[in-house]
Amino acid sequence: MRLTGNRGVKKVTITLDEAIARRATFRAVELGISLSSLVEEMIREKMREEQTYQAAKHHYLFQQPRKLKKPGARYARREELHER
Repeated sequence: MRLTGNRGVKKVTITLDEAIARRATFRAVELGISLSSLVEEMIREKMREEQTYQAAKHHYLFQQPRKLKKPGARYARREELHER
């Protein structure tokens, strides 16, 4: 995990279920970091995942369409596509 300095730090208050807060605190202790650092890293990871997903979605949606058959050919029948 990455620890950050105090530059540009914004204090926030969050409310957690007691059981979740306890588990998160134990996890932070296991990792040797503060609960704030653990929450920050979890948020960073979630944001990275979202950014990666959005980039992949954008790449997929803006691809050129692919032709499913050659000009003059017929489309394959369902049975042909699913032959075993």
